[in-house]
Amino acid sequence: MNDFPLNKQKLFIETGNINELATIGQKDTYDQFYNYTIGYLEAANNIIERALKDVQCNDRYHGFNQEDRNIMISHDLSKCVLPACFLYRQYLELALKDIYLQYSNDTEANKIQMVNKTSHNLTKVWKYSKPVIEQAIELRETEYLNGLDNYIKQFDEEDPSSMKFRYPINKNLKNFSLSERKINLSNLMERMNEIEHFLATRILPRLDIVKFHNDANNFREKAIEHIKQEKYDEALEQFNKALDVKRQWNGDNHPDIIFLYIEISSIYTLQDNFQKALELLTKALSISNNISCNTYLWAIYERTALNHQMQGNNENALCFYEKSMDYIDKDEPLTITSYIYAARTSCKLKDFIKSKQYYEKALLLSKKILGSDHADTISLIDEIENFSKVIENTA
Repeated sequence: MNDFPLNKQKLFIETGNINELATIGQKDTYDQFYNYTIGYLEAANNIIERALKDVQCNDRYHGFNQEDRNIMISHDLSKCVLPACFLYRQYLELALKDIYLQYSNDTEANKIQMVNKTSHNLTKVWKYSKPVIEQAIELRETEYLNGLDNYIKQFDEEDPSSMKFRYPINKNLKNFSLSERKINLSNLMERMNEIEHFLATRILPRLDIVKFHNDANNFREKAIEHIKQEKYDEALEQFNKALDVKRQWNGDNHPDIIFLYIEISSIYTLQDNFQKALELLTKALSISNNISCNTYLWAIYERTALNHQMQGNNENALCFYEKSMDYIDKDEPLTITSYIYAARTSCKLKDFIKSKQYYEKALLLSKKILGSDHADTISLIDEIENFSKVIENTA
């Protein structure tokens, strides 16, 4: 090390051995939150672990009597307890704020208000983050939440304004630590790591799931509202956002992706972009086959048939209508619709025998499920009568 001072030397440089370079200022806010939060915790752990290791093996204590050794050890450990406590408190404050800011459904304005209103007061921060954490707590885990509540209260009583472990005196030059006492560093480190383990393994993964579902559902709900207003481009934008969220969480081969492809295809159908709709339905079918998921096969085949039919490809349409019938509960009202569509398409192809068979199946099922007096059943009877007249006239 060179003699101090050195002229024109920089404290913060970006060059050097790769093993010496750390990164700050990541673009994602929550990536930065993680680095701050876990960084404070690990720094505190390192300080305590190093101090405890040093006092256990330091040769300079040899040759002194036990009383003097104890005084020297206490002196050395006392130099690390303040920065360690400060870092632990910073970890706890940021961890709780991160949970509220990232997972709460409050508006951005409310979150800004929370940050300004709570300052460094742990009790106030806890009032905001606790209800969010409770979303991820199971009934049998209430004791864990109570334990966390207890730890936070203890830290807040020890240092309510995040000043005691940073300064020896307050703004009135009064000593913060008026009475001398001992703090067990091993116990402190163990308790703080209990908090981190509880949040990292039980709370955050569950909150991630809640947030994932909320984000995806919010985008989907917005898309549906746009469809009702016939704002199809806006609907596609929201559906694609929902798709991105689902992909990030579940990957491409998941039933949720199939369902979204079907929904998005419907918008393209409404826009008369049948080729794009069929492209998405083909992707949905491919995923279904890859993961052996039959849940949405009826919808895939039915929507595929509809897009072919709207292009005048009645033979293809009938083929897919018939495929759809193999993947639907025969006692579902949707089956009635499939039979009717198949009957109409057969009629267009002048296959009146097949058309009649599908109409008969539709009517039988409609009477069974909806009842003979239901408006849809009566409407279907009228349609069948008109169909019979068409056959008579053709004959």
